[in-house]
Amino acid sequence: MARNVSMFSLFRIRFFAALLGLGMCLLAQAQQVMPAFIRQIPVPSTINFNTVDATQDARGNLWFATQEGVVRFDGRQFRAYHDPVLRQGDDYFHVVPSPDGRIWCKQGRGSILSYINSKEDKIVRVPDSSRLVRDYLVPWRSNYLFADADANLWIGLRQKGLIRFNPRTYAIEPIFDREGEAVRRLTQDQQGIIWFTTNEAVYAYNPVSRALKRYREEFERRPANGKFAIGIHARRDSTILVGLSNEVAVIQPATGRVTRLKLLSNEADSNQVVYDFYDDPQGNTYFSTFKAHYRYTNRGDLEQLELGGIPYPVGFLYPGRNHRLWVTAGHSLIEYDLARLRPVPAFSLLDVLINGTPLTAASARQQLVRDSLGHPTLTVQEGDLIGLTVSPYVAANRTGPFRLRLKGYDQWTVTEDPTHLVSYELSAGTYTLLLNRFVWPSGWEKVVSTLTILVQPPFWKTGWFWSVVLVIVGAFGAGFLQNWTRRRRLRQELARREFEAAALREVDELKSRFFTNITHELRTPLTIILNATEQLSQAPLGVSDQQRVHSVQRNAQQLSRLIDETLDMAKLDAGKLDRRERTGDPVAFVGQVVAQFQGLAQHRQLRLDWLDQSTRQQPYRFDDEKLETITYNLLSNALKFTPAHGSIQIECRVIAPATLLLRVADTGIGIPADQQARIFERFHQVDSSSTRAYSGTGIGLALVKELADWLGGSVSVESTVGQGSVFTLRLPLTPTDAAQATGGAKLSVPDLPGSAVRHRLEPDNGADSEPADEANRPLLLVVEDNEELRSFLAESLSAQYRVYTAGNGRRGLELALAEVPDLIVSDVMMPEMDGYALVEHLKADARTSHIPVVLLTAKSSADSRLTGLSVGADDYLGKPFSLAELALRLGNCLRTRQNWQRWLMQHLAADRSANADYADPQLVREEEFLARLRHVILDHLTDEAVDVDWLTKQAGMSRTHLHRKLTTLTGMSTTRFIHSVRIQRAVELLQQGELNVAQLAQAVGYGSQSYFTKIFQEQTGYLPTMRKG
Repeated sequence: MARNVSMFSLFRIRFFAALLGLGMCLLAQAQQVMPAFIRQIPVPSTINFNTVDATQDARGNLWFATQEGVVRFDGRQFRAYHDPVLRQGDDYFHVVPSPDGRIWCKQGRGSILSYINSKEDKIVRVPDSSRLVRDYLVPWRSNYLFADADANLWIGLRQKGLIRFNPRTYAIEPIFDREGEAVRRLTQDQQGIIWFTTNEAVYAYNPVSRALKRYREEFERRPANGKFAIGIHARRDSTILVGLSNEVAVIQPATGRVTRLKLLSNEADSNQVVYDFYDDPQGNTYFSTFKAHYRYTNRGDLEQLELGGIPYPVGFLYPGRNHRLWVTAGHSLIEYDLARLRPVPAFSLLDVLINGTPLTAASARQQLVRDSLGHPTLTVQEGDLIGLTVSPYVAANRTGPFRLRLKGYDQWTVTEDPTHLVSYELSAGTYTLLLNRFVWPSGWEKVVSTLTILVQPPFWKTGWFWSVVLVIVGAFGAGFLQNWTRRRRLRQELARREFEAAALREVDELKSRFFTNITHELRTPLTIILNATEQLSQAPLGVSDQQRVHSVQRNAQQLSRLIDETLDMAKLDAGKLDRRERTGDPVAFVGQVVAQFQGLAQHRQLRLDWLDQSTRQQPYRFDDEKLETITYNLLSNALKFTPAHGSIQIECRVIAPATLLLRVADTGIGIPADQQARIFERFHQVDSSSTRAYSGTGIGLALVKELADWLGGSVSVESTVGQGSVFTLRLPLTPTDAAQATGGAKLSVPDLPGSAVRHRLEPDNGADSEPADEANRPLLLVVEDNEELRSFLAESLSAQYRVYTAGNGRRGLELALAEVPDLIVSDVMMPEMDGYALVEHLKADARTSHIPVVLLTAKSSADSRLTGLSVGADDYLGKPFSLAELALRLGNCLRTRQNWQRWLMQHLAADRSANADYADPQLVREEEFLARLRHVILDHLTDEAVDVDWLTKQAGMSRTHLHRKLTTLTGMSTTRFIHSVRIQRAVELLQQGELNVAQLAQAVGYGSQSYFTKIFQEQTGYLPTMRKG
């Protein structure tokens, strides 16, 4: 609860104030406060920005007179202009805009006059030889410049009065000539009167009547330093402002009345002098002293400005266009928005005492701050004794009583003392001190100034303290509840995990039973197949049949091994894989596995080196089935990724302590560094694209890793791209006595591809040998990366077709362009170029666009089928496929092309387009090709030079390509096609009945009538004379 302080406390406050001599010290004063500036523009370090004067031209450019040149700011950048003669020391004192566009520039020495030439963008000096410079500026020196409405330049001299200069004629007219009186500033009012100040008086000169009026007696108080008026300015309201010492005089020219505006200062010896005045577009006048900045409003109020946000002393200010106030501070130009200038009622705190101590430094507990608009807020603590010396005036020309009260605490107190002392001791809360003044005769002002007093309570009374207490209590409660909830959730989680574990065990058992059952179901037919093929291989069969039997055996054994590996992985997941150890020599066992790969290595032109460094003296117990699987997959991987003429080195030995070391090194393609960490992941493949060069399931190395870990060993890889890879296996062994040996472990390695290859494989760029009488069979190109399947298809289809084979899509494209086959069968996933890209290339080339293409793929989904058909494939067959179905589809493709022949010949004979009544885009494309050839021949019909070579050049193809394409599309050779076009035209001309046979032969390009008659009869079946008749 607030209460009044005692008389002793009041005396104590006044005593400290008198003791410290604070007097009228202003803590902060502001009647008008500028908000934060819009932008601060740094001036380049190469420019001296010590500004003395500024102006703005018609284009909006700002011009500054500095100690080193004239500086222009165009809104984006600064530029300095220097005297063309003086390279140094061209300090400028004044810049004056003229109605003719010039910017007059006065240097500090006063003997040089120059201006900015806006067209040439440079400073131009008035010639030193001119009368103005020679007779006036050099001997008397200029003091001030002013350009009137007629663009005449008025020059105030330092000791020789005032002259008027005409820049157009260089005419000079002396106006005022009194020695000892230096003209300081000039201005022109709305009536054209020239006002100027000297060190003695203020003068008004009428250029029309040439009358000169002197104002001397009106200014009775002469400054102590002997100087008189300096600055002078004519306002829009016809009043004249005169800058004096510590005050500004306002002259009413109509009545001659002079009033004074006092500039408040807290220094007894202050001498605030006003040199220059500037108007904004609203008629407000701005001026500065060395102490402060002021605005004299268009309503007649004098306001002091406080410019916020400037870290440096303000040097100069100038109100520009668009409500902008430009301020120089430090080495920067600062821009303010005058439209955001808001009035703050006058309120000055002359003294603030806290417990009898002056508040000179702010702290978190005691401080006086002002917001962006100048409103003060005093912060103290509960129990502090507050003493305030207040004044309603900052800068004003009025006197009178004022009143104040603490809102909600006491009543209005009226006083006429310019400085009034109040004191309070307040409880915690927010208070508002109100103050306003009495203005005669209207009474008390409606505008009330305010001071906000914020009394902070001790920390144990604050809301944050009780909030902390509440948080602590709540934290303990929340911790207890969270702990109870966590324990409850943990029990639930354990129960859920036990349930999931039981479910997973059940799923693993179901999966294990499923794989066991499916393996049994698969192994049963495989057993029958393997036994049947083994019996067939011993029967007396031909070479071709023997090849088929061996192919079935190899692929059945490969499928059996793949099933075993899949089952082993399922058992590993279920934890039901059994260890079956036997006693023997593990190094010799690995050597037997390696020996099985010798045939495949020779077939692929690889060198397989077996390095056996074991002494074979002591037998060991080891799981031969797992070791066989690991060795098989490591060797298969090495052979798969090692190109022809490479080498594979296998090193195997027993190292201490009882560890089998197996190292498989190859000179293959290598593994990228970023893929080596994932090479042992299930189903991971380094190249998973459809054009990868190596096939596989992605479980071989994963099974190696998991089996090695299951056996207590490890496997690692070291690889460099382009140089090869090294796989290192370490497996623990169990030593045993020789007497316990049960014999060497037996192998179950199947017959590997290539190990028993006795049949001939077709080379990629060759064709089957064929009798000469079978040359008319259709030519078939088989593109398949699997060598065995490629050979099987070539051999199976060789009875109906002449077969060429290619091992990848790129080689297939080369053979298609070279041989132009009648049919193409292609796999989809192949190295270098896949089947989709092959079809796109074939269909985009006019030489091969007519060839039917059947795609074979293991991806039989609808999306894959649509992709193949969308790129232009004629048919699509999924793997596994029936050879009979493939032969049937190939035959259908040939029959479709034969139907094309008949249809195209009918339309070609009738000279009709296929676009109107047939929607097959391939057929439309081929019909357009034939129509183009036909029109080319018809355009040169009478030319006997039209032959096969000429038409080949026109078609942009070779003779072979054009012959094969025309044979496929029309059933005719190139020569017959040319004759067909000519004879069709001859029939048309013959029906018109205007030409005889000799003329007809010449019209269609035959020089010999007899030869024409012969060809005509072959094409039509009758003589031209019969048709003529």
